[in-house]
Amino acid sequence: MVTGVCAAILIVWCAIFLFHKLAVFELGRTDAGRYLQYGLSAAVVLFFGGWTFHLLGRSARVVDFLIATEGEMKKVHWTSRREVIGSTRVVIFVMVVLAAALFVIDLGLMVFFTEIGVLRIGGDLIAGMLGGS
Repeated sequence: MVTGVCAAILIVWCAIFLFHKLAVFELGRTDAGRYLQYGLSAAVVLFFGGWTFHLLGRSARVVDFLIATEGEMKKVHWTSRREVIGSTRVVIFVMVVLAAALFVIDLGLMVFFTEIGVLRIGGDLIAGMLGGS
């Protein structure tokens, strides 16, 4: 069920995207162009909607796979909300520490290359490092 709904949302989104991309060619100025713009978008919905229906509703292999997948998903032990929040905090903390460490290393390399003459920063070195003039 969810697979079909998600596929329908994706198909409609693709049709709307195509409709707007065809508008760039100013097809809406003539009746034929407007029919082409609406017709191609409708054709996308009909073609991919039919293809999705065939896969999800008529193909025994796909249906068996989806049923087996649903059964496996019920067996999985999902983490609690508390564990997810704790893990997210750890990841954010590590990213902040890594960003700070890379910033300090970048500043150190900037000073080093300025001192050996490879990098030329005019004026005050600290102001140059921080983007000032």
